[in-house]
This record gives sequence, C-alpha cells and structure tokens, in this order.
Amino acid sequence: MVCGSMRILDELEPLLMKTTPRFPIRKAKVVSRIPEILRLCQGRKVLHLGCTDSPYTNMRGEDLLHFQLGKVTGEDQLWGLDSSEDGVEFLKHRGVKNLILGDVESALPELRNLEFDIILAGEIIEHVGNPGRFLAGLTELMNDSSELILTTVNGTSLKGFIHALFRREKVHPDHNYYFSYRTVQQLLSKFGLHCDEVYYYQEVQGAGLTLMMEKLVAWMLLVTPVWSDGVFVRASLSRGRESKGREEPGSS
Repeated sequence: MVCGSMRILDELEPLLMKTTPRFPIRKAKVVSRIPEILRLCQGRKVLHLGCTDSPYTNMRGEDLLHFQLGKVTGEDQLWGLDSSEDGVEFLKHRGVKNLILGDVESALPELRNLEFDIILAGEIIEHVGNPGRFLAGLTELMNDSSELILTTVNGTSLKGFIHALFRREKVHPDHNYYFSYRTVQQLLSKFGLHCDEVYYYQEVQGAGLTLMMEKLVAWMLLVTPVWSDGVFVRASLSRGRESKGREEPGSS
C-alpha cells in the first residue's frame, strides 16, 4: 500500500510542479535585527516609519529604536513618521527633531523632495490595511539611489510551528498578514521594487527558561534558516536598477 501511494505521488509530482512551483531557498544568512539595522543606517539619511513603536514608546526607554538610530545617523539625518499622536508628542518632549504625524500608507507631499538614502520599514507591513498601497506610497519617496529596508515576521518560523503543534496561534493582535522569504519578494516586485538581498533575522531574548528555549531555537537554525523569526529585505526601485544597468560601461 505504501509503495502504491508513493507511485501516485510520483505521478502527481509533475502536475504539482506546474500548478504550484517550488522555489529553492539557497543558503541565507541569519542576523540579529536591531544591530543589522543600525549597521546599514550608519551615517545615512533615514526615514524611519513607525518611529514611536506605539504603544510601547515609553516602556522601551533608551532602547527605543529611534533613539538608537539617532546615535548612528546624526539627529539632522534622521526623520520619523508615525500615526500615534501621543507617541510623536512623547518624542518631541525628549527633544527629537524631524517628526511627522501621519499615516504610513500615504506618501506625504512634504517628504517627497527630501531624498532619503534609506526608508526603514521595520515590522510595519504586517500591520497595514493595504500593503500594496503602502508599498506604492514608499516608491514615491524613493529615488534611484534610495534603499528600502523592510523587516517582517516569518510565516515559516519554527516558533510558529511549535505553537501550531499545540493547536494554538501566537500572533500580535494588530497583525493582518504573514510573509515568507518568497512571498515578500513577489509582493514587492508587483509594486516597482526589486529585492537586492533577502535573508533572515532571529531574536534571542528573555531570561531563565525562556532564554534557554530561545537559544535552542537559534541553534536549530543551523539545520535551515527558513525557521527563523523574521525576514530581512533590502530593496531598491526596479527602474533605478534598469537605469544603472544602462549606464554601466560595456553593458548592452
């Protein structure tokens, strides 16, 4: 019976490959999210979307990512956009400059001529109501040399699978979507963005037994990075890549 089932699967395989392609995930690196963001933003002009991390603004203290970014970019090179009025006011009282109260799904006219080196969208896209409109708006803020840094939770994470084994789902109450290594690339490509690099991030945090479990999960990523907590994307405008290709000597 087992042999018969295997023969059926063998016969179905060509059909399945045609209807649902398999995309191999080649060896991808796994990084720590915050240190990687700070490394990439060092000395760059950055627009930080969701800069207040509301409702956790006050609780984060000096660990708030926007504060950390200010130390590596310089205050005059860092801009923040957030829809939380309380969060923006809190940062203003802390002396933070270049803050704009607004919706990340709408490209604000006052930002379009600022020519940012980096648009940082960390853990944002899974929250928005319309990810396509969100991405289309971001392309209006980018030029041919701009880079989009986007991070999001990974739909194939090992932690999610472990919870599923216990018939439960651990999910933020404001999350609307799951993305993966492949689906995030497919979505960005539909809105004029090219993924220059896609890899993973893993969070190891907590204390006691929780920290031990986090370290165990991180160790298991040696088997495959596909089980990581999140996906890390570096993207640019597709038209920017095309124009650079035309300008390269000898390219035809």
